This record gives sequence, structure tokens and C-alpha cells, in this order.
Amino acid sequence: MTPEAYEALSIDTTHWWFVGRRSIIRDMIGHIPVPSRAHIVEIGAGAGGNLPMLQAIAAKQGGSVTAVEQDPLSRQRAIERSGLEVQGGSLPDDMPAIAQSDLILLLDVLEHIEDDASALKYVATLVKPNGHVLITVPAFNFLWSDHDRAHHHCRRYTKKGLDRVLRETGFEIERITYFNTILFPVILMARLIGNMLPMRHSPSGDVSMPGKAANAFLTKLFGSERYLLQKANLPVGVSVLAIAKLHPTRTEGSPKGFPNRRTGSPERLTFNQETHVDR
Repeated sequence: MTPEAYEALSIDTTHWWFVGRRSIIRDMIGHIPVPSRAHIVEIGAGAGGNLPMLQAIAAKQGGSVTAVEQDPLSRQRAIERSGLEVQGGSLPDDMPAIAQSDLILLLDVLEHIEDDASALKYVATLVKPNGHVLITVPAFNFLWSDHDRAHHHCRRYTKKGLDRVLRETGFEIERITYFNTILFPVILMARLIGNMLPMRHSPSGDVSMPGKAANAFLTKLFGSERYLLQKANLPVGVSVLAIAKLHPTRTEGSPKGFPNRRTGSPERLTFNQETHVDR
């Protein structure tokens, strides 16, 4: 992780994009039928900015939270923030075993994985019958920029593309929508103009902390989309969000995973990610 990226670890609880996305995710989880004593897993927890929220949700149900993060510096920060034993590992063959879960979150993770279909097949081994996955990814290849290169993205998605790879790997879509819609025109224009200029090769991409007033305004603006999403799916946006569960045929004879190269036990999934803002 570059020094610039490490600096970004300190802003994931205050930067408008992280805070706005977290408010949307919290609202979305509230509409998922999570059972009592639920086990919630975040794969790619970064510096742990989402973990207090997930711990609060799990605590109301008498449940528990497990977190996985590949980067050692991010993992240490996540441990300090949450008190959890955040586990390390990397996709696809160096991951500690994780108990099957009621809800798995991959928040801006899948775009970092070259073989996203294989990744989702691994995730399927971790989901309990009637369990869910909540996934967010950056949208539209025409928004591709130096930011994506700086954060080692393999792709951006359309709603149709994410829907397809989820269905092909055994998931049943319950909801899929674009989000970060209100700011889409501004970000689109910025990306198009930026792509016409000489590449900046910024080690941290677009991540920067705006002024206090601007950050507060953008936080409220982005976060307000949760009210729109309570009414309908959004037709366009900088990101895609999907909620899915295993197709009923996949819950019969629960899949056992693949042998872990280190232990011989069923292999589990994480990925190779630096803390980042995917937009």
C-alpha cells in the first residue's frame, strides 16, 4: 500500500463517499430478512469503517460479525476500530475458513478480482440456505479513468453484467439497482474531461478530502438517495448494488468449497484490495 493510500485509511469514517454509501447500505440491510443470531461477514473490510455499523446491526439480533482484509495496515486499523479479530487472506487460495453466514457483504470488492465468476462461486460456499449477499461495484466502463488504474480495478459493471454473473454462479437476484445517481452527471463530466488530459498517475486515484462544508453537503446529498431507493430502483448511477441469495437448487447438498492449499480444508474467499473510493 502506498503512503497516499495509507493516508486514506483515516478518512473512511468522514469522507462523503464512505459515509453516504454506508447510510445506503445500512438502509438496504434493514430490508433484508436477517434472522436472529445472524452471522454477518464483510469480505474486504478495509480499515474497518463499516464494522461498527455491522456490529450494531448484529447486536440487535444477538448475532456476530466476521471480517476479512488482505492488507496488513488496513487490517490493523480495522482491529483497532472494531475490537474484532479481523482475519487476513487473499483470493483464491490463502484464506482462513469462515463459517457459513446469513449475510455476506462485498462492498466494492468484485471489480478487483480478475475472475469474478470464480470468486462468486467461492462466496456461494459461505452462504447459508436462505442467506444473502449484498454487493456493490463501480458502474459503466465509460467512466473508466486513472482512478480505476490506481486502485487496480479489473472492470466496471453494468446492472445487466452484474446480474448475469450472479445468476451464472448460482445466485437468485432479489434486487439490483444503480446508485450514486444524483452526482452521476458531475462525475461523468469530470471523468470525460479528466480522460482527455494527460494522465496524472496519482497513487491514490480520486481520493481526497474536500473542505468541511463541501464534505457535509456531499454527504447529505449522496446519503439522501436512500430515500429514493426506498421507493424505486434508480436508472443510472456511478455504482451498482445487488442483493441476492442462493438459487434454491444450490441450497440442496450445500457445496463444500475447494481444498485450501495450506490446510487441505475447504477454501474460502477474500481479495487483494487497498482501501479506496470506488466511484
